[in-house]
Amino acid sequence: MRDGAVQLHGADGRARSTTRAALTELLLAEGWAVEEMGDVLLAADELACNAVMHARTSFDVHCKVDGHVELEIADHDPHHLPVLRADDDRPGGFGLRIVERVTRQWEVKRRADSKVVRVILDRR
Repeated sequence: MRDGAVQLHGADGRARSTTRAALTELLLAEGWAVEEMGDVLLAADELACNAVMHARTSFDVHCKVDGHVELEIADHDPHHLPVLRADDDRPGGFGLRIVERVTRQWEVKRRADSKVVRVILDRR
């Protein structure tokens, strides 16, 4: 089992790229093939994108690998909680639907000064 954390101070595309690179390195070290990482990287990117676009803060990433992946992305805005939108004609709003589809479980924990979205993904 490997436990890794990446502290990211940017709230832009570079931080998202750094997240994907760090998670790829962590999963490779755990013996995952690149072909097995797609859902993990997709979920991480969607959640990081939500932090950048909606919370407009930096975000922190914590990942634990133990046969499955536990991934947490925390941003510093406790007020804008992620919500699955009802189907409508507005553009966008697909990030959480993607996360829901590729993860076994996801939840949001609200803290006084932040929120954490935690997902669990099975190895494929």
